[in-house]
Amino acid sequence: MKILVPVKQIGVVDEDFELRDDGKDVDPDAIHGAASRLRAMLAAAMAGDLADLAGALTGSDAYSPDAAAAGRRALRNAALGFLASAPDAT
Repeated sequence: MKILVPVKQIGVVDEDFELRDDGKDVDPDAIHGAASRLRAMLAAAMAGDLADLAGALTGSDAYSPDAAAAGRRALRNAALGFLASAPDAT
């Protein structure tokens, strides 16, 4: 049995996957293709919400290294990453 375990703690589809298998052949191209298609489907379905989220998290404040600001930046970057992988992204 093959099990994909997302490495990212927030559970977004990402290129970073840890692959575990039962010793049989693994097709990394198929895994990458499936992850890319899933990411594109999610991005297309949630494009409006993702754009709103990214816009709401855009701040004009000075850079701050605190945890709250870092979390906002990470969430905004994740939303923008999804938007960039939407099928109609330009």
